[in-house]
Amino acid sequence: MSARDLRALNAYYTVARPVYLVGVAHEERVNLFPMDLVGAVSSGEFLLALRATSPAIELIETSRRIAMSGAPAAHLQAIYALGAQHHKSTVDLNGLTLPLARSMLFELPVLARDGLVRELSVLQIHRIGSHVLFVSRVEREAGRTEEQLAHVSGMYAERLSRKKHPVRSLA
Repeated sequence: MSARDLRALNAYYTVARPVYLVGVAHEERVNLFPMDLVGAVSSGEFLLALRATSPAIELIETSRRIAMSGAPAAHLQAIYALGAQHHKSTVDLNGLTLPLARSMLFELPVLARDGLVRELSVLQIHRIGSHVLFVSRVEREAGRTEEQLAHVSGMYAERLSRKKHPVRSLA
């Protein structure tokens, strides 16, 4: 990693990265997995970066639709268990312990109840090194997730503690 890339990575990790459950589907194949490389940009688009080895990329490229649910911290273990879905080409949603529903516009898997649900149309797809970047447009967003799970770097957590704003750890 170049010094420039390392500085950019350190800058990225200076803030908390909210975790979302991403639901995708095409024909009979469906996947649901956690992600934290996401965010809105000032132009209005929403970006997601997924490892280039993920079978879910094919589902997103083909359908060009994504549904995201804010991941509640109370479901930490079940959400992390879904991390294994990154390597599966399809999953059985009936075998999952989380309460699921279908998103309003695209009928993709999302968390049930009143949390945040964001539905996205993919506008552009870029392969960049070890990741695939999806540039998307928010088609619908509703709800709010209380105590959303977020990843925080150790350096940032230490800084917050010194400033008398300690991070609550769930691990």
